[in-house]
Amino acid sequence: MAQDPASTESKFLPLDPVRRAMTKNAQIADAAKASLLKHLAAAPYLLAATDPLVLAIAAHASLRELSPGEQLCAEGELADSLWWTVAGELAATVAGDDGGPVEVARIGTATLIGEAALLWGQAACRTATLAAAEAVTLLEVRADAALHHAFVRSEFRERLASVKIERAAGRSLALLRKEGPSIARSAGAVVHHMERGDVLPPAESPEIRFLLRGALLGSRGQGDGRAATATFRPGDDLGWQAAVRGIACDESLHAIEPSEMLCVGVAEYRRAAEVDGEASRLLAALDQLAAQGVPAELPTAGAFGWRTMLFLPQFAFEKAWQLQADAFIVDFQDAIPLAAKASVRAGLHRALEVGELGDRPIVVRINEDAVADEQILDLDTVVGLPGITTLMPTMIERPEEIDVLHCELSRRECALGLDEGTTKLLPLIETPGAILRVDAICQAGGGRLIGIILGHGDLFRLTGARPHGPSTMDYPRNAVVLAARAAGIAAIDTPYTKVADFIGLEREAREAKRHGFDGKICVHRDQLATVARCLRPAPDEVAWAQRVEKARRDGLLSTLISKLDDPETAHRANRQTDGMALVDGQLVGPPHIKSSQRILDLTQSGTLPALGRRGRVVVHRSDVTMAPDSELGNPYEFTITDGMRDLWSQCFYSHDAAVTSRGFAGAIGRCDGHAMPVPYLMALYLCVSMSDTHGAIYHLGFRNTRQYAPIQVGDSVRQRIRMLRLRNTTDGKRAVVTTLRELVRVGSDEVLFSTEKLELYPAQPTNFGQPGSVPEPVAALPQGDALLATAVQGLEAALVVRASVLGFSQPAEHFERGDVLLHSFARPLGVSANLALSTQFLVTHPIHLDHHQYDQGEGMGVVVSGGLVIALVCSAAARDISHVIWEELLLANNVRTVSPGESVSGISVILDRVDHPKQPDLEVLVVKTIGVKNVTPSVELTEVILPEALLMPEVGGGSRYDEICRAHGVVALEGQVTAEVLRRVVRVKSRRGRSESRSDRPCHRKQRV
Repeated sequence: MAQDPASTESKFLPLDPVRRAMTKNAQIADAAKASLLKHLAAAPYLLAATDPLVLAIAAHASLRELSPGEQLCAEGELADSLWWTVAGELAATVAGDDGGPVEVARIGTATLIGEAALLWGQAACRTATLAAAEAVTLLEVRADAALHHAFVRSEFRERLASVKIERAAGRSLALLRKEGPSIARSAGAVVHHMERGDVLPPAESPEIRFLLRGALLGSRGQGDGRAATATFRPGDDLGWQAAVRGIACDESLHAIEPSEMLCVGVAEYRRAAEVDGEASRLLAALDQLAAQGVPAELPTAGAFGWRTMLFLPQFAFEKAWQLQADAFIVDFQDAIPLAAKASVRAGLHRALEVGELGDRPIVVRINEDAVADEQILDLDTVVGLPGITTLMPTMIERPEEIDVLHCELSRRECALGLDEGTTKLLPLIETPGAILRVDAICQAGGGRLIGIILGHGDLFRLTGARPHGPSTMDYPRNAVVLAARAAGIAAIDTPYTKVADFIGLEREAREAKRHGFDGKICVHRDQLATVARCLRPAPDEVAWAQRVEKARRDGLLSTLISKLDDPETAHRANRQTDGMALVDGQLVGPPHIKSSQRILDLTQSGTLPALGRRGRVVVHRSDVTMAPDSELGNPYEFTITDGMRDLWSQCFYSHDAAVTSRGFAGAIGRCDGHAMPVPYLMALYLCVSMSDTHGAIYHLGFRNTRQYAPIQVGDSVRQRIRMLRLRNTTDGKRAVVTTLRELVRVGSDEVLFSTEKLELYPAQPTNFGQPGSVPEPVAALPQGDALLATAVQGLEAALVVRASVLGFSQPAEHFERGDVLLHSFARPLGVSANLALSTQFLVTHPIHLDHHQYDQGEGMGVVVSGGLVIALVCSAAARDISHVIWEELLLANNVRTVSPGESVSGISVILDRVDHPKQPDLEVLVVKTIGVKNVTPSVELTEVILPEALLMPEVGGGSRYDEICRAHGVVALEGQVTAEVLRRVVRVKSRRGRSESRSDRPCHRKQRV
């Protein structure tokens, strides 16, 4: 219950501004105003509150009246507002064992109800049903309205947090805090004497700290992850998280005046407290509090909360309260002509008196030293003016100017009876001298600086450089952020002055966030939403931080210290930021843990989510049990279109008439002569792309790939998947799973194409299936291949028709066993092409599509799917190994990933060659092609001796290729081999004998372009 109004009225500054604001609130009846203000002023949560705080609450208030019996809220409802009772009494009931209501309390006037709506980081639910026992008048404030701004959060939430803690533990924590210093002394606490500028680092072990005298500024993190938290005054304590949860205080404490701190270890403190029965009971209550997940210490101000700071022209004062800026800047300097400055000062005074600026913090940009008379008038106007908390000094060159201003403010504060340091400073860093001395400027001002602002207008006027470009903005931005972080204060970015250019604004706001700024100046209200959105943590950052925090909270971080036997170090194993782990494939350590905690701190908005529902993710993944011959369901079916084939032809080069000519393909049985044939590698991709097997870690490759019948545009096809074999790796961490993929014609179920696909999965319970056959790299044709027989039979007639075409029926190149070919064809698969192919062929794994999640710049990080990489490698060889009428892929291993934009070429070796046994115009080749990325072999490898080990039919993974390259000095290929493909092809034979003699090189192979 609240105290008597008479006993608290003297603790408030004059409430005239509040009364004027309430008068403007038309929703509140005149008859209720006096009672409303009386009870508002008497609320225990607002004792010693400043005018702007009370004004903020009043500005968002609306009056609600209930008739006897009318329900205010129901048990279990989502809490999104709170109330002060102005008149009347409410009955609180909960559901009893029999389902009926059981009255548990009566709530009278001057009581705050529903503060949990403001305090929980997630949506809170009503714990009771409230109904009017008589006529009731309430002051209602929505949680998201009352706590929208950082100023209100930092002031109001601390008071409400006290209430929450006291209620949760029966006032235990409040009483324990009161007796804390005396218990700490009996426990052998250490007293730290700190002079101004001294720093007390984070505790290495859990301890509780009590501030006895002086003032401290807290900060968390290091480097870019460092952020100021709060200012601590005598009577404040730190470390109740340590007492309750056994974790160490992770704040550094900076003395901003001579201070004295009492520090005691948690274990010692608890032993001393347990001597006293009352204290022991209180500690037990705290333990219970921790078990319930209730925060056991008052929240600090957290990271700097002013993401958007809006320059507010005087003519806009009246409607300023409607704007969603975190803070307003009122300009007394550049934007105001000399003759109008007095009028602007008077206008600000009037606006504050009538409450036109709402509850927002107000920063006043004051005149520079060059116009000292105007600066003095500025200080006369604003120092001690209710609602003005911060000044923005301008045209600063040296830290001494800040110190002089600090002394002048101290003199004025003393004369007005204000605490020294009441007025804060946000200097504008806008001159070359200030940039070069920004570190010293951040340390000046006697602890008044809460941040610094980068200003580009005068800076680039003085330097002659052009603004808003990386080459000119990077250094000033980096200098400001680094200096601010070193001083534990905020960094605010310069405004973007092209108010109609929202694309440029978004780019600049994202640059500000990338550099580490806490906020950004806005010069127009239309900029507020864009800047606020760009500066807050992005959803992917928040999701990452939540996963890191979950890993820490669940004990998944392995700590080295926990493996030591030294008992003296054992107590240090529970630091909140100790440990390392893999999260999303990234090695996460203490810096990442601190960074994740900072992101989560910045995410806390102090508001409740809108009433609604939490969404769920639809999982498109086969959950079939891995067992021999089990079939995986597959929902996909589509018709091959001209557009799909055209897209494929645009991306993958082919030199073969069997692919490019409908007439020739029809003559050799690859199509019916009316529709274009589907290329062999396109059929392979159709055979493996449309599936739901997203559980795989990596795609490894293909084996025993065969085409059984013609496939052409217009065919409707689907995929059939059957488990063949499973082999767990020797380390027991992974499993290689082989599935048979068949492309079948819809309707007849005729198998058109098949391949064995190898994928890497997490380890499985047991191995199964017979080992796969090892393909022989010999030019022996399979028996009974109808498609090959048709092609051979139709070839002669097809060549006769085209005999007059020079070069068509007689390829120029003749190959022999052992030839090594350095291909000249190299091309990338671009971002657009990769997206188009993935979409057309129903590739749904996000790593092939989601550039937001995976793209690290210029497509890197996104992965071209394995089947497309194999097609790129084979197309690199297509011009040199041409006139192919039939082919069979014996094996293909994806060695290393390829990203969109990376060029792919190849090196081929002829492993075997024989004449076709029945057709003298044909030859059979066994070709191994090594796919390489970002290398053009015909240019870069002509003088390189390729070792025999590279040219073996199958080498294996990327590490094996790199090992061979390092051992033989083939540095051009180290880290660049992407795939190895072993094919058997039947092609039209050259009638020209070999004109080159064998080389005497040690490799005993002839390399040629």
